[in-house]
Amino acid sequence: MLNRAGRWLSAPLVLLNSGWMKPPFLVPNVDSEFEADFALAYQSCGFEVGVGGDPALNEISIFCLPTNGTTTGPYSVLETTLRKSEYSNTRLNFVELDPNADFRTIVAALRRELGNTVSPFVFCAVTNLYLPPRLLRFAVDFLSQTSGRHSLGIAVNPRAWTEDETGEVSEIQLSGSVFDRTEQLAGFLTSLSALRSLLSSIVFRREGLLDLLDATLRASDELSSEIPFTESVRQASASGALALLPHRLLGFVREPAPARLLKKGIDGLMDQRPADALTALERTCAIQDDLPGAHHARGVARARLGDLWGARIDAEAELSRYPQTYDALELVRQVDALIPRTDLAFDHIAGSVDQVEGFLVPGQERYLFEKVKALPDGAIILEIGSYLGRSTSALAFACVGTNKRVFCIDTYSWNTAFVTGSGNWRRVWEQHLAQFGLLDYVTCLHGPSNLKLAEWGKSASVDFAFIDAAHHYGFVLQDFCEVYPLMKTGGFIALHDSDPSWPGPWRVWREYGMSTLINHEYCSSISCGQVPDWRESATLPQKFEQTEWPYAVELAKHFRELYPTWAEFVGALEATLDSTLERSKAEERFMSHMPFDAGAIIQQMIERKEFEDPMIGYWGKLVSKTEERLIDLVRQHPDSARALGLVE
Repeated sequence: MLNRAGRWLSAPLVLLNSGWMKPPFLVPNVDSEFEADFALAYQSCGFEVGVGGDPALNEISIFCLPTNGTTTGPYSVLETTLRKSEYSNTRLNFVELDPNADFRTIVAALRRELGNTVSPFVFCAVTNLYLPPRLLRFAVDFLSQTSGRHSLGIAVNPRAWTEDETGEVSEIQLSGSVFDRTEQLAGFLTSLSALRSLLSSIVFRREGLLDLLDATLRASDELSSEIPFTESVRQASASGALALLPHRLLGFVREPAPARLLKKGIDGLMDQRPADALTALERTCAIQDDLPGAHHARGVARARLGDLWGARIDAEAELSRYPQTYDALELVRQVDALIPRTDLAFDHIAGSVDQVEGFLVPGQERYLFEKVKALPDGAIILEIGSYLGRSTSALAFACVGTNKRVFCIDTYSWNTAFVTGSGNWRRVWEQHLAQFGLLDYVTCLHGPSNLKLAEWGKSASVDFAFIDAAHHYGFVLQDFCEVYPLMKTGGFIALHDSDPSWPGPWRVWREYGMSTLINHEYCSSISCGQVPDWRESATLPQKFEQTEWPYAVELAKHFRELYPTWAEFVGALEATLDSTLERSKAEERFMSHMPFDAGAIIQQMIERKEFEDPMIGYWGKLVSKTEERLIDLVRQHPDSARALGLVE
């Protein structure tokens, strides 16, 4: 298979549907830290890397658990990083789970999926889990050199976040060290969040995980399916059903003492390692927010990384607790000399926005900031779909020192059985805004967009609307149609991910956005337009459902409009659409001129299963044939392929 850069992958991967948002409870691991953890585990158990992990024999089945109710293509964190894995023998399986299912049903579904694989090793991962390149190879090496039930699995995700029934979030540290009391792990399984974290933190032996799920199901026979899932897990754990985890190779390291983390952060600053320092200091403040010196040290780390606004907020937080801290006063003075407190430019706050996880394409944060910055004082900004607050921060920073306000609509929850409640996501969103001192400029409207927009009223009061919620066509269309009458004449509506790789928003923009808005603007995958004074005559649908639409014809138009250098390829697409022309010649022309990016877009449209268009499916087959032809050429002429950068 060829990736989007035209590089030849060592083995084909099965691409699948996946989530479109990255959860806060799974953070990317630093490869060096991961390798260091494993080096200690290997050394303590006397194993060597590269002995038993034979990719030809030891396949890993990766059961991909959805993180929301949408479908995506190969841009999820899991799939992107899996392509870079040093271990090639992987099989990706998408697990369909009912978000409203009870405990037994969920475990039974996992057990059923697991029973259909013959792979000796299994890893259950959410779609937005980061996989370091060597992770799977290390795990297979380790398990290949052990045998028996004492080595049922190995922890591969050093960090996992869990949420208890009170909504408190804590970080659990997993490592490859040995422990003998499985009750420790069983006691950890007291919530859905904990179960999700466990599954995404361990590479299991297939037989061991089967035993675990079977024992859990046997214990759950005595439990009522009507009781909450969290209570079911707790009762099953108390009954011993979840105690069949490995006696070796799994261990818990409790959260380091805040003082030790603070020292680690300060050492990082002294050694000119501000990124490492910031990681330690973030954890310090999360554990003990009032530790003397913690906020000041974090402010210094942020300042060195270019986040001057965040540095000021941290220094002022230190001063609010300890007013006589000279170093914090000096940091505030230095930052005030560099950036203003009002009338900000994007460059002043770019470092702060960049700290928030999200899926804006580089440059889109600046675009949103500038759009709001240009609005008159007192403007109303509406955001539908906030996630963790990256776009919210960009919008709100443009309001600092003004009477502009941002209203954010979101459910703040995942549509999946592996997430409990909605508090965790909203709390992280609020924490980011509080961290930047932006809460006064933002109002949270917690709930589904259709209900919150219905409560908004009928007055045309919105100056700028940014739609970036669920990406299915019906949901995007409903958001667009319900926002449109709330806009002021001359106001702007922007759609995120309105390109063909996201068929839902793309279709809404081409079908209705382009015809009901004027003065179109584009920033990568953001499409924006202005509400005209003839808005009352605009025709919008009353029903929000998938209907027939010429996706293939529109895709060819889209390519011709945006990519002039693809003229030969677009001509081939149009030739395949013309039934009067000889198809074989059009196919050859298609395969001879296909840009890699165009092939990736066609495949993504198919993988998201948003619609049925036989022509798009036909083009997808031509893309596969083109890749197969190129792979054959690479095998025949490896030196030339390497010179062209097609293989590494």
